[in-house]
Amino acid sequence: MKKLTWFLFFSIFTLSCLNEPDCYELDNSNVILSFRVLAAGKNLASIADQFPSLGILTPAAEADTIFYNQSYVSNVELPLNPKEEQTTFLFDGGYGDHEIQLGYKRQVQFVSEDCGERYIFADLKILEYDFDSVRVVNPTPTAPASTNIELYRCPRTNLMGIDFTTAVVLDGVTADFSTFIFQPNDTLTTIDLPINKNTASTTFVFNFRGAPSKTLTVSYTRAAKTLNKICGEQTLFSDLAVVATDFGAVELKSDSTQDLPITNFEITK
Repeated sequence: MKKLTWFLFFSIFTLSCLNEPDCYELDNSNVILSFRVLAAGKNLASIADQFPSLGILTPAAEADTIFYNQSYVSNVELPLNPKEEQTTFLFDGGYGDHEIQLGYKRQVQFVSEDCGERYIFADLKILEYDFDSVRVVNPTPTAPASTNIELYRCPRTNLMGIDFTTAVVLDGVTADFSTFIFQPNDTLTTIDLPINKNTASTTFVFNFRGAPSKTLTVSYTRAAKTLNKICGEQTLFSDLAVVATDFGAVELKSDSTQDLPITNFEITK
């Protein structure tokens, strides 16, 4: 009899819990955008990207709200605007700015006295974008959120990977041509450096905090090739070599670049 009583108690308790859902778990107002790098081939074959984010904004959020500031990200979770049937996201990226505008359907649903009303979002569509390609993976936002949109870019073929044997503190790195160098932190053990597509060598100046600057000049060969129809002809780099440096030691690890970047040189300061 006692066992039956306890069984009935827990059954009633469980049913009452199901009738009082967690309000947060019912919220499907966030979407996940996934960054991808187009691979060689005709279709949207791709690999996961690491987007160098300087900040993501949306006019629907408060003016001072910046998402994913100064970081590498493969996926971002961002809020849809419940007051409109479209939301625009502005991406401030290390290698260029982008934006995408999403459209969707929304309706109000009463959940409970505790949870009140909520917006239900569905039928995601891409209205405008300036990425190399985009694709809707799941048109219905879920809770918890899962990937809804994939954002594709063409490979950056000119990024050379540098590893330091010990952590260094950098105030910045400059190159002998006009380019942006993304540095997520002052203290680091690795950094990706763009080499010049228009010349056979590039010189970098590393500005160390509290220590003398040092230089590195690398040479390479260049070849034009079409990896993906969407991207057209691109410049590929190989035969990397050190021409001059005042670092203690620079060891070649790989003599060609790829995306995502790999370690091409290991540096001992």
